[in-house]
Amino acid sequence: LGRYESCHLIYSLLQMSILDFAIVSMILFVLKYSKAASLGILACCCLLPFHGILSFSSTKDTLFSAFFILWVLELINGAVSRDKLNWKYAGRVTVLSLLMCAFRNNGIYVYIATLPFWAAICRKQWKWVTIAAVITLGGWIGYTGPVYDSLHITKGAVHEMLSVPCQQLSSAYLNSRNLTAEERQKIKEYIPAAENYNARIADNVKNTFNDSL
Repeated sequence: LGRYESCHLIYSLLQMSILDFAIVSMILFVLKYSKAASLGILACCCLLPFHGILSFSSTKDTLFSAFFILWVLELINGAVSRDKLNWKYAGRVTVLSLLMCAFRNNGIYVYIATLPFWAAICRKQWKWVTIAAVITLGGWIGYTGPVYDSLHITKGAVHEMLSVPCQQLSSAYLNSRNLTAEERQKIKEYIPAAENYNARIADNVKNTFNDSL
């Protein structure tokens, strides 16, 4: 459209609509079991400020969360009515699985960890579960492979995958009395800013991770 502002407006409106749909779906689902719980969820979504802030933030976590909610709801619905599953249900789960994985790479690990339980619960409908799994895993491989390559998308930096180890090592560097001088030196080589450790956020240490070693 020639303007970053216009594109961001369209993106924000689309994102807010998807998030609203996911939240309403969750509230209506819970309402079938508990009116009080559904009202509690509604109150949290309306009153806690970070819901409103994240609704128009361009971070990928918002859309990932929305699709994750819808994905979980579909799995629960399938578990409840497992004798009535069909290709439409398998299609919805497949689409939501791909969307969830597309916005966060760790979505695929959640899917793989959940797959055996889903298959066991819906074993009478193993055909649809198998088809959905094959399409989802194949789609994810194609998306992160040829599609990434054609769009010149590069993989994320190594330090983004090492947030927890960086935090753990930095905490040990500052607080542990059992580290040898050699171990402290090795931590410092990999994490030059280890002394900037903050328990609440990993950015202070992970952003300086030396991935050239």
